[in-house]
Amino acid sequence: MIATLVRSVLKGFNVKRRIKTATSNEACLPHPELLDSSYIYKIYGIYLFIWLLMFSEAYSQRLRRAICAYFYPE
Repeated sequence: MIATLVRSVLKGFNVKRRIKTATSNEACLPHPELLDSSYIYKIYGIYLFIWLLMFSEAYSQRLRRAICAYFYPE
């Protein structure tokens, strides 16, 4: 009795059908475009500016110490 009940429940999961629909994710994929050269120059310019600020910070720290030593001698 229980075995026939289990067989009848599991019989519904034993489906052998062929599905002939094909799906694609092409609509979700990005479509790349060539970036304008002005944007590339801006990006590299900002990158170079950040590097210059990073290296000039050490020298400005030394200069600040020299200015304070000039105005407040011991």
